Amino acid sequence: MGIQGIELDSLFSTLTEILNSETSFEHKAEQVLTLGAETLGVDHAHLTRIVPESDYWEVIVSTDPVDGAYPVGETADLQTTYCRRTLEREEPLAIHDAPNQAWSNDIAYETHELNTYLGTTLQHEERPIGTLCFVDDTARSEPFDATAIAFVDWLTSMLLSEFKLQEQDLAVESYTRLVTIFSRILRHNLRNDLMIIRGQMDILIEKLEEPDTDPTQLRTTINRLIRLVEKSKELRQIAEQDSTLVEQTVTALIEEHIEAVKTEHPTATISLSTTEDVRLLAFPSLQTAIHELLENAVKHSGEDPKCTVRVESDPDVVTIDIADNGPGLPVHEQSALEGKLGTPINHNTGVGLYMVWWVVKSHNGTVQVSVTETGTTVTISIPRPTSNRELIERPRNE
Repeated sequence: MGIQGIELDSLFSTLTEILNSETSFEHKAEQVLTLGAETLGVDHAHLTRIVPESDYWEVIVSTDPVDGAYPVGETADLQTTYCRRTLEREEPLAIHDAPNQAWSNDIAYETHELNTYLGTTLQHEERPIGTLCFVDDTARSEPFDATAIAFVDWLTSMLLSEFKLQEQDLAVESYTRLVTIFSRILRHNLRNDLMIIRGQMDILIEKLEEPDTDPTQLRTTINRLIRLVEKSKELRQIAEQDSTLVEQTVTALIEEHIEAVKTEHPTATISLSTTEDVRLLAFPSLQTAIHELLENAVKHSGEDPKCTVRVESDPDVVTIDIADNGPGLPVHEQSALEGKLGTPINHNTGVGLYMVWWVVKSHNGTVQVSVTETGTTVTISIPRPTSNRELIERPRNE
């Protein structure tokens, strides 16, 4: 029993029309799942998001209503699902009568009691990101035929193509916004600094014969321009960086950048306080935010810079506090950490802290600043993907 007797040309024409429609990815996917379930003769169809490293499984598109068996938002341990088996296969997993196919002792059958399952894996950049599943509580009299299996394979490739197009559009939008932001920074900073250079050069030329001329301000301005160019390179790297979540040991990452900052600032004292080796699925850009905060804390804490880093973790979020003994964070730099674009960013440090905000925002996290008489504490909170559905559903640059 498969999909014999169905006019395939008409079916593919309908599916193509759905996928070419001007509507959201979720709406297209729901229409495709509904048509696929009717074609295959099953009661349920759903598209899932998975994070294998965390055994995370969640329904993101479904033919079921809110009170159905597999509604949107339903979560489970990946290891209790048939989907875990699709990750081991290059072709779809087809089960038509689970108890009579030696699946009765499998944890997936014991947990969900599904007699019928036809599913396959969605891969993005060689990484499994989800599954497409057609399931039923009742068994089928005959196996799914080759046409049915090929049909599900085709649906998977079509949905994945749509998913990638959505990600590309969002990435282009994000990149364009980032370029616009930095163009604005360049207009404010380079124009003003170049005017200073020109003014100072005129003075130096007039006093060229005077040996006591000190071109300190000229050198300082030129160095600031050089740092600004370096920040522009880092901004571009963040925008173009791989948007795949990577498992990272946060404590080891912080220790690495503490050593790097201490090498550049040997008089600095930086300590790390944590109770465990905290691990987190995060984008590679997280290390940029950590380095910027450490460097900013040390550079603006006077002749005897002291910095304390504290890491706390719970099932939902990882929190990093970076406290210094400096005179306090200027208002324009606090604005940069809040992502405010209305306030001109007049210093190179503002650009770096804006990058921190950008990175944390890409994780759907938060940045908080506390300024007291004894110094400044910047706190960044990064939600774990398993408790952050928005991040799970869109692994992309933003």
